[in-house]
Amino acid sequence: MPLRDKETRRAYLKRRYDLHKTELVARITRIEVICLMCDQPFMKSAVEAKRKPRHFCSHSCLAVFNNMKRARHESFADPMGYVHIWKSDHPSASQYGYVLEHRIVMETYLGRYLTRNEVVHHINGKKGNNSLSNLRLMTSSEHARFHAKMGDTFNLRTQVREEMEALV
Repeated sequence: MPLRDKETRRAYLKRRYDLHKTELVARITRIEVICLMCDQPFMKSAVEAKRKPRHFCSHSCLAVFNNMKRARHESFADPMGYVHIWKSDHPSASQYGYVLEHRIVMETYLGRYLTRNEVVHHINGKKGNNSLSNLRLMTSSEHARFHAKMGDTFNLRTQVREEMEALV
């Protein structure tokens, strides 16, 4: 906090002290806020209440809210272009409850779950295009041989870097 024009050092120190004092009072002052999950009132410092717009009375209420928030996002696309769908009851769901959309499309067509050895290949290479006409079921070894024959490499970092550079 620099000195203002025509301000003495003493006036500057008093202004700085007053500002510090109001910040301390704001930290000490507690206000009542309501938990977003359980609607219970609880006390929070005025500074913290201003800084964080969402208020939770406990870590368990925050965890329940985060799980609900995650469940609301039914699908999302990752940086590689794959679409993930929320299906927490699916046997091959991730630890967060998401399954790759192209696997679900193929499973629906086949009428059974895919094994871990089965891979769904995107024919045109566009991972966001999950129509059945663009998908082909292969084993892991067939998929690796196909890409080796085509001259593709499995260097995902390079692929992501190239896609990011194309966006910029």
